[in-house]
Amino acid sequence: MEEWVSAWVKARRSEGERGIEIKRFGNSYYVYRSTTYWDREAKKRRKRSTYLGKLDKDRGFIPGKKRVTHCSPGSIRQYTGRCRS
Repeated sequence: MEEWVSAWVKARRSEGERGIEIKRFGNSYYVYRSTTYWDREAKKRRKRSTYLGKLDKDRGFIPGKKRVTHCSPGSIRQYTGRCRS
């Protein structure tokens, strides 16, 4: 991890923000918030990561777009259970 990325993470942690994780794909750095939840079926903890945004050396943190999924029934008589985004 590059020095400027480590410095950014240390600054966030010193502010009290927890669960920040950096993933690198190619030359880009992406910021995620990682938490755990209890999986009842497997009877163990699982990791859940939520995308927060992208890190850029010049512009700093760039927030990601929030994706909203709208679920609605196809009709009253027939519900398919599919969600449209």
